[in-house]
Amino acid sequence: MTGVGAWYNGYGEQFDIMPRARQTDYIIVKAGYWELMEYLLQNGIKVGVEAYVKPDNPAYWGSLLRRGVELGASFIVVNAEIEWESQPASAMHELMAQVRNGIPPDTPIYASVDTRGGRTRRPYQY
Repeated sequence: MTGVGAWYNGYGEQFDIMPRARQTDYIIVKAGYWELMEYLLQNGIKVGVEAYVKPDNPAYWGSLLRRGVELGASFIVVNAEIEWESQPASAMHELMAQVRNGIPPDTPIYASVDTRGGRTRRPYQY
């Protein structure tokens, strides 16, 4: 993803972000803020959907992120952090299979990860 973006994380008034949104190429919206996502899309703003995912329930996290794509998000951001550190790579493979299940195959999926302390060498960052 190239360009200028912003992330809406639930703080402040949702619909007050339109002036900033118009100055960006896209807005990343937390999964679950569906009304805001629809509002941005209706106003011509490109949107991505993001979730802080945990390894506890890949089917749930996959369905949550897929919902954003179903509503019109152009891309997905998987935010996987400390909870994944003790997990084998297979846990992340399962999550990605759940996320991809039923969305267009060319839908970009990006990762938002904490790269401190050698985390890029951990199995979950395949």
